[in-house]
Parts: sequence; structure tokens; C-alpha cells
Amino acid sequence: WRQEIEWERSNLKGLHETIDRICHELALQSGTRHRKLNSAVGKLKADFVEAAVGFTDLFRRHLIEYVKRFKRTSAHDPGCHRSFPELADITEGDLRPVEAEVASAEYPRPYKNLIAAKPTCSPDIDGPMATTSDGKNISEVDLLLRTQGFV
Repeated sequence: WRQEIEWERSNLKGLHETIDRICHELALQSGTRHRKLNSAVGKLKADFVEAAVGFTDLFRRHLIEYVKRFKRTSAHDPGCHRSFPELADITEGDLRPVEAEVASAEYPRPYKNLIAAKPTCSPDIDGPMATTSDGKNISEVDLLLRTQGFV
């Protein structure tokens, strides 16, 4: 994936220049001295690619996990009746190294903190609050999503 991301960064019209400009501006904002600017910009570009690879691996891990859980349990179930390897046109043997490769993918700390934060409710978006039979207060939308098995 790193090679694909590098290729796209280098070959998609305007992307290379945009990333260079942003990295240059960030290096200047961080107080990098002129003679060390090229080194700082190079490091920022490398960090950008690493972040892109990391998020690609997270996406791949979540996709594999999601499709594996989305199994059909009955003829009337809308779930998928084919396995992930069948959907991706690969073998189980091809999938195992991919699963191993992405198994350790983790969100960076700021994203982990955001995911772990207590959710908030906005009544104009989520609907009014509802109280469940066990006494928990959740938004109406959350209640509907949970009862349908989407959350």
C-alpha cells in the first residue's frame, strides 16, 4: 500500500504540489531554520505517507472485520451469503497474511481519545432523549439503531 500511496502522491495532478506546499508551510510554522527546511519538509512528507498507510490499514482491518460479521443467519436475513475471500476474489490463504498485516493497526492517540469520549446528544439532530427499560438515557436515534442491530 505504501507504494500505491507514494505513486498517487507523485502522479495525481496537483496532489504532489499541494502536499509539498502544506509541508513547507508547516515546517516554517514550527520555526524550522532555513538551512534545515528541506530536511524538515522531507520528514513531514514521510510522516504524511506513514499516516496514510496507517489509516489505510485501519480501513482494511475494519472492512475485513465487518464483512466477517455480516453473515447470513437465515434465508430471510439480509446478511451476506458469501465469505470475505469470495467477495474479494481471493483464497483464505491469501487473506491470512492480510489479516496479520492489519491486525495491529491502531488509531493515533488523539483519535483514540475522541472515540473513547462520552457521546453527546443534540436533540435537533438525534431526536429527543428516551429512557430504556434498564433506566439508561439515550437518544431516540440511538435507540432505533440499537434495536435494529446497527449499533
